[in-house]
Amino acid sequence: MTDNPNSDEEPVGYGQPPRHSRFQPGQSGNPKGRPKGSKNVGSILRRLLDVEFPVSQRGVETTKSTREILIQRLIEKAARGDRKATEFILKLDMELDAIDALREASDKSRELSPSLKDVFKAFLERETAEAKRSEHRSGEAESDVSGGSDEEGEAP
Repeated sequence: MTDNPNSDEEPVGYGQPPRHSRFQPGQSGNPKGRPKGSKNVGSILRRLLDVEFPVSQRGVETTKSTREILIQRLIEKAARGDRKATEFILKLDMELDAIDALREASDKSRELSPSLKDVFKAFLERETAEAKRSEHRSGEAESDVSGGSDEEGEAP
């Protein structure tokens, strides 16, 4: 707050910084912004989970992504009786089922119902018939105009 209660200055305090230190109109609070090329945590995690490593299973050399290796180890822990691993795997399975159900419902909602398909089909048939009739009418009008001058032997 101000020292002089009779001054014309605005109050200063929480949520009311001094006017000279406020952002100016059109000025960003972070003028430099995020540097180009900097990665967020999600993109770093996805890149590292996609890294492939050589793995030997029963004498057969293959490569697996970090993601596959982690999930396989988690399932192995759950199979050995690790309660937290079991809970995590079951919860993940339920969430994946829910996501699949949402995707399936979304795909079905994009499809037209048979009655709506019939409405669109009737509309298109009506519109194409109307377009053909108007083409036919305009064709007759053009032949009348050009046909009249040809019959009289005059050049157009």
